[in-house]
Amino acid sequence: MAAILLGAALAPAAAQLPAEAAEDFRTALDHFHASRYGPALELLDSLESRFPSSADVHHLHAIVLDLSGRPEDANRQFARAVQLSPDSIDIRSNYGANLMRLGRDEDAAAQFREVLQRYPGHATANFNLGAIHFQRGEFEQALPFLQAAYESQPDLYENGYQLALCRFLLEDFAGADRVLGRLQAPERAEFLLLAALNEQALGRSDRVASVLDELRPLWREQPEVRAHILPLLLHRRLYREAAPLLEVDDTAEARLALARARLALGQHQQALAAARRSLELEERAETHALLGDLLESLDQPVEAVRHYQRAAELDPSEEHLFSLGYEFLSHWNWETAEQVLEGAVRLHPGSWRLWLGLGAARLGTNRSEEAAAAFLEAIRISPQPMAYNLLAVAFEQVPSREALEAFEAFHEARPGDPRAAYYRTMARFRIAQLEGGVIGDLGGATRHLAEVADGQGGFFEADALLGEIYSATLQWPRAVESLRRAARSRPEDVQARYRLGLALQRIGRSEEAREELETYRRLKAEQDQSVSERMAATKQFVIELKKP
Repeated sequence: MAAILLGAALAPAAAQLPAEAAEDFRTALDHFHASRYGPALELLDSLESRFPSSADVHHLHAIVLDLSGRPEDANRQFARAVQLSPDSIDIRSNYGANLMRLGRDEDAAAQFREVLQRYPGHATANFNLGAIHFQRGEFEQALPFLQAAYESQPDLYENGYQLALCRFLLEDFAGADRVLGRLQAPERAEFLLLAALNEQALGRSDRVASVLDELRPLWREQPEVRAHILPLLLHRRLYREAAPLLEVDDTAEARLALARARLALGQHQQALAAARRSLELEERAETHALLGDLLESLDQPVEAVRHYQRAAELDPSEEHLFSLGYEFLSHWNWETAEQVLEGAVRLHPGSWRLWLGLGAARLGTNRSEEAAAAFLEAIRISPQPMAYNLLAVAFEQVPSREALEAFEAFHEARPGDPRAAYYRTMARFRIAQLEGGVIGDLGGATRHLAEVADGQGGFFEADALLGEIYSATLQWPRAVESLRRAARSRPEDVQARYRLGLALQRIGRSEEAREELETYRRLKAEQDQSVSERMAATKQFVIELKKP
């Protein structure tokens, strides 16, 4: 995508050289224009040895080397030309394009910004800087640079297409339509598909399928066609249409994209085969991560975790460490999960979900105070409702004033949220129990919780808490009402059944109380058996992992 400027800036160079060298330079330039790169390089090698301080010689030498497929050698020539002529916007722009081809996008962007400081309307620098942002998926940042390139050179196809594509991906379909209407390139496959997709998005027509049928013969013979239209199909989640194109290429990248497309279509075995083929061709962290997801979904956790672990070894990114840690969490392997997530938060201390996972691992080993500290850190980074929910679990075991303040702040920010009301009431109640305070009305919090819970049709946690508070304050009829509602919404909860049985005894309804307590004992036995089976499965999971 990076564009090398081949303009007239080279022509005056002969006049800047001594007379005896000017003719050689013109000849080298003629060879270059005729694509005779070998003879051009021979002359330029000679000129460079005789005139090592000529920026124009180094510049032309760099361009010929670049076009000859020697970008590293070209890079050294470009760097020398920029050093000799730092104010030349054309040399600097071409140097940036060369850096892009070498994958040094940050260095390239610095060169383009330097050009644009001197000449804001420079089309090539604007286009290439926009392309850098675009390739990173930073479409908002790419847009003004691509717009500037288009305004400078509106008749250049690449400028128009890239701007239209950027607007399309930003879902500015009307803006894309205006550019496409002026572009009109029916001989270009990517133009035809983009125009059809944009018309579909505007609700004007749906000719995507017919365009794809028209392009089908080109898929195998013209790789550049696939390179242009595949991103469009994948962006629009047209996985069924994209899969046949991806099948054509037996490259690591294409097989990985095919695996993702097959997964999106629910074709897990085909996705697994494609991902494994991608890994055979080239080992990538993202391929291991996808294999982990696939194998976990196919109930093969031991093999899945090995792929998650390898992904984290190759690339200890927040995402890969998160996947590895949560794989252990999902199988109750608390100690290993904690080890992974403790290392992860050291590397990525600003990730709220890593802190959340670390807190969950600590809950699993019954270290509620340390778990609460992790949840509070997650809330400090990003106050997600899930973090408050887990903090509430830890708080039930180890109430603290710091956590109470977090719940109070959450309620203040979301006064109409029934869960926020529940957290606040629960926290005040537990602190009152801990400190021997007056439970009573809890400053109106109980009434408020009852009101918002009723307004939402009730929810289990609120009803269970209200039942407990009413029991503690000897309001038995209210306790029965709340606990009955809790038992209806979650019939398998043993604590709600137990408390309901006790409350029914208090108001003299002995037969109903006996039935509830019998149900409690049955559910408790079933729950204990289920936990034992899950723990046995987890133990086996750990044993398998320890095998060489």
